[in-house]
Amino acid sequence: ANVGLYPVVQMNGGINGDYGGARQSFQNGDQIEASANLQQVYNASLGVNYNLYQGGERQLNLDRLFEEVGRMELQKQLTIETQMTELLTRYYQAAEAAEQFRLQEELVGFSKERLERAETNMNFGRGSSLDVTNARVDLQRDQANLINARMLRDQRLRELLLLMGRTQEEVSVQVNTEVEYGLILSRDDLVEEAMKRNVQLSLVDADRALLSYDERILAAQRKPTVSFNTEYGYSFQDFGQGAFFAQQRSNGVGAGINVAWNLYDGGRIKQQKEALQVQLQSNKLRKDQQELQIRSQLLNLYDNYQAALELNAVEMQSIEAARAAFTRTREEYNLGRLGQIEYRQAQINLRNAQLAERQSAYNAKILELQIAQLAGLIRDDRYSY
Repeated sequence: ANVGLYPVVQMNGGINGDYGGARQSFQNGDQIEASANLQQVYNASLGVNYNLYQGGERQLNLDRLFEEVGRMELQKQLTIETQMTELLTRYYQAAEAAEQFRLQEELVGFSKERLERAETNMNFGRGSSLDVTNARVDLQRDQANLINARMLRDQRLRELLLLMGRTQEEVSVQVNTEVEYGLILSRDDLVEEAMKRNVQLSLVDADRALLSYDERILAAQRKPTVSFNTEYGYSFQDFGQGAFFAQQRSNGVGAGINVAWNLYDGGRIKQQKEALQVQLQSNKLRKDQQELQIRSQLLNLYDNYQAALELNAVEMQSIEAARAAFTRTREEYNLGRLGQIEYRQAQINLRNAQLAERQSAYNAKILELQIAQLAGLIRDDRYSY
């Protein structure tokens, strides 16, 4: 961008012509008359103009330009962090849907096994057709739920690929369903990091810096400006017929220094300065408000994150208890000591415990991603996702 640091170089040139007649009379009574006379003038010049002093305005404009570039980088960083958080959130939602599908497949397998056993018992006279019918109804319900789970899994994968700008025909995505947590900072450390590294707060600071430069530029405009100019010129004139001189050529170099001082501008600078003061006050209020808002959001997310981790630990214990109960119920069912209702309930309890554990695990991970973005750590090497 042009902030006035370079000189201005201009080249001018032109040609003029005058066609007509002329009569000239001398003191002694002689006359010279020319008709159809053509007079021509050719001129060219090369000039340089440079501002020697503008009250520091040029340097301030340059510094402000660099500050604008820095703000654009912050805006780009905010976009990247937002897209990363959304992409990772979609990834873990796809992983959760894949886990739901896998668990539903296991339940369908148990239901098929149960139906086969019910049919075998009926063939050997140890069961009834009602047991077979109940087992078939449960299998059909589980198969319908499996179809819904597959649709949800495919939908989540398509949403993930859409964010990646890809299609299922272009790339095959295999999500890792394991969840690892990488948030190592304490509650207070996260708040401190957010106050220093949150991009939204940095953007407010950048806006304040730009307003400060605008204020200093206005102050510089009250000072005088000193400029230097020099020019080399050449001209050629052809006077045509009847003139005292037939032709004339001239060339030379000129230089000068100009000083300008705007003593009165109708109060323009004063009005602009007052407007800047209002904007600076508004910026400070916005900074304070955003700090309070980010602190509150971060603390709420952190508390929810800790609660989700505690819930996940409880759900893992529930899985162990449900798995042990299912194993005992299956053994008793195979020995004929328990009926289908108890065995079916044990299946559902185990599946529900597994789903609840997976849901709490992925919920905690998504909360962790939101905390990392808010604290400015989503792209930090100390954080793994």
